[in-house]
Amino acid sequence: MVGLTYRDVEETLAAVHRIRPDKRIAFRARLKHLQREGWPEGANTGTGKRFNYQLSSLMQMALAIELLQAGLSPRRAVAILKAGWQETAISLMAVRVAHPILAQWGELGTQDLQEIFWCVHPEALQDLAKSSAGDEGADDIVMLRPGQLPPYFLSSLEVAGFGGQNRALVIGLRALTIEVDLKLFDVVPKLDSEEMPMLFCAELLGSDLTLERREIVRSFADFLKARRQ
Repeated sequence: MVGLTYRDVEETLAAVHRIRPDKRIAFRARLKHLQREGWPEGANTGTGKRFNYQLSSLMQMALAIELLQAGLSPRRAVAILKAGWQETAISLMAVRVAHPILAQWGELGTQDLQEIFWCVHPEALQDLAKSSAGDEGADDIVMLRPGQLPPYFLSSLEVAGFGGQNRALVIGLRALTIEVDLKLFDVVPKLDSEEMPMLFCAELLGSDLTLERREIVRSFADFLKARRQ
């Protein structure tokens, strides 16, 4: 597993978003606000306790910052991410290898593997809207391939209705992951880029996944291991 410090995470994300040196204190405050909301998972350990950040923690923060960039509050961003993290994590695992390799694995099929898009209904006013108890953040995240984007948006607009989920934020997970990794390598040069997919799989297998998703991760890890032998 990759052990990262808070400084590693901050330095990496600041580089990704080109934060000016004189604005680092303000940026740090945004990250700390996310931590107070319980994100990344397990980071709100209390005073005096050090949290060991991992690749998954870094990506959780990277996605949260993407939502903050779109104008969402830290609380809303965390609610969306908590509700959809397991599905997001599987996609982040897949985009860490080239799409021809994914095609060889076969679990995701063979079409449109050059990118996987993370589509989010931001709904910044969700906490003011009528909703069922306990559904905050539910069904807000969808993973799509390029060919699925047009029909998804058309069908969403048809059923949204006035005031509904007729807006979406689209993020290319492969592009984001590559950018975060490149900046992380500058901050922590000892990391081996070829080891990153296996390291990420190991982290996911050590996390609280559903049985079905755990089997997917294990299948991917075994596939990667077999390719290296």
